[in-house]
Amino acid sequence: MVDVAGIWGEDYYSYPGKSDFEWSEVSRSHISWCLWKQWKKVRTKYRNLIKLGLPDWAALSLANTRKAYWHIAGGSLNSALPNAYWANLGLMSLTNRYYEIRSAL
Repeated sequence: MVDVAGIWGEDYYSYPGKSDFEWSEVSRSHISWCLWKQWKKVRTKYRNLIKLGLPDWAALSLANTRKAYWHIAGGSLNSALPNAYWANLGLMSLTNRYYEIRSAL
């Protein structure tokens, strides 16, 4: 019997093009995108960004933007919604969970 993992290594079975950190970042961007899309009106976006601790001028400019949801979620909104925000909601980091499972094996 041939040990396939021994020949090609474990990277053969991994998904190409994305590291563990990038998968975690992409998943956070998707969740941020959904949250941003729920805040339909500029007033709602502004109030929620102020609650998250953004300065008045930053919240106003971000709430009034006409850029696409994905563009906002991938960049500007990540500063308002850091990893600690998602951890307080009970969402786990994919990268941390991956390393926990991997170290247990």
